[in-house]
Amino acid sequence: MTPFFGKVALITGGSRGIGRATAHLLAARGADVAFTYRRQEEAATEVAGAIRCLGRKALAIPADLTEMEAVRRVFARVRETFGALDFFIANAAATAFKPLLEVKEHNVDKTFAITVKGFLVAAQEAVPLMEGRRGRIVAVSGIDSLGCLPRHGTLGAAKAAMEVLTRYLAAELAPRGITVNAVNPGLV
Repeated sequence: MTPFFGKVALITGGSRGIGRATAHLLAARGADVAFTYRRQEEAATEVAGAIRCLGRKALAIPADLTEMEAVRRVFARVRETFGALDFFIANAAATAFKPLLEVKEHNVDKTFAITVKGFLVAAQEAVPLMEGRRGRIVAVSGIDSLGCLPRHGTLGAAKAAMEVLTRYLAAELAPRGITVNAVNPGLV
């Protein structure tokens, strides 16, 4: 079954964990897949190779998603390589798992840059690539947005903000035929 044949997907944080599994699943269902990674080049090479073994195109893009120009360059690469986008999965996240009284400003800045600001900029960049394609944007949230987990306060707050952005984007983009949803996979 290849229900996504001819479709293009972009996943942030696609070299490991949920992102990696999502990249494999989309490729197995026929999509060409671009994904970002930050440091794990070997893992990214393995994911890209596995996608290509499924007969799909793969594009591994190194990017520091705390920098908004890097986010924009990711979408420029997708445009140059594929010309369009059908699925954008906002999966990347980073934080310092510390009690809130020990969190430093740079920890908060990094967490919110990727999870909130980066997500919004990415959605803004994705929409023009999805025009006329019934695009799908999926934000990967976390169980720490629903309840208190030790050392998860900063990430939980960022994921909760991302969920609110998701609801607003869903309302704003529905008339364009683009759906926006958040998933909360729980503890992984």
